Amino acid sequence: MDDFLPLDMLERSFRYWWSVVLLALIGGGAGWLVHTQLPPVYEARVVFYSSIDYKLTGKLTPLEEDKAIGLVQTVILSWPVMLQVVDDAKVQGIVLDINALRKMAYVNRLSYQWELRIRNPDPGVAQTLANLWADRALAALKEDFNHAQRAEIFRNQINGVSRCFEGPFNREPLPDFCQSNTPDELKQAALDLNMQYQQEIAQSGGLSTALLFDLTDRASRPAQPIILGANSMILAGGGIGFILAVLSIYGDWPERLLSFLRKNRRHGTT
Repeated sequence: MDDFLPLDMLERSFRYWWSVVLLALIGGGAGWLVHTQLPPVYEARVVFYSSIDYKLTGKLTPLEEDKAIGLVQTVILSWPVMLQVVDDAKVQGIVLDINALRKMAYVNRLSYQWELRIRNPDPGVAQTLANLWADRALAALKEDFNHAQRAEIFRNQINGVSRCFEGPFNREPLPDFCQSNTPDELKQAALDLNMQYQQEIAQSGGLSTALLFDLTDRASRPAQPIILGANSMILAGGGIGFILAVLSIYGDWPERLLSFLRKNRRHGTT
């Protein structure tokens, strides 16, 4: 075998282009056949809607808006939600742990929508897990949102108590409780309200009271398996075929094949 010369190898590859194309096609076809032998995978999908009530927030920067809406995904994929789904699944006769559940799940954002997709070899299991997850995620979002609303109430109450200490600088009349409580009582009330406010903020998951959300689509039973990884298998097979073609050209196999065919043709015509 001759020493490897890149330019010579390139010229020979162009000369025997048909062998490169043929082996690449054969490799791609082999990749497709391998993919068809893999077990089927079904995908069930639920959709959450999320947006912002701009009447409450005013104009937001794109970063502020993405952060507010992105918290929906944080809640959907939160550890407590997934643990609840695992427990709910056991009641339905589906035994799995949280790591197996995470491997089945795919979350994708489409503008103001969040898609949660569950993939499983059993279409019924995929549908059940997706809907269990949707119910638990929606309940968690509502609970966090309620905490955010309560935090807002405590914040307003703190601001009200703070007005009692503004003294002569306050041009508006003070609330009645400012006159009916001593300064020490007002300070203690402010401390108690702030503690409750901090507790509610911690339990709100950072959700804004201006966040709008809902579960818009529940999962239906998937009728057909998804084509998962077919392009990758075909591409890998084609790549292997291309490499084999280059190696065969380097080993003069296309020339040997042509010589063999020409020799047999001459023997056939004599």
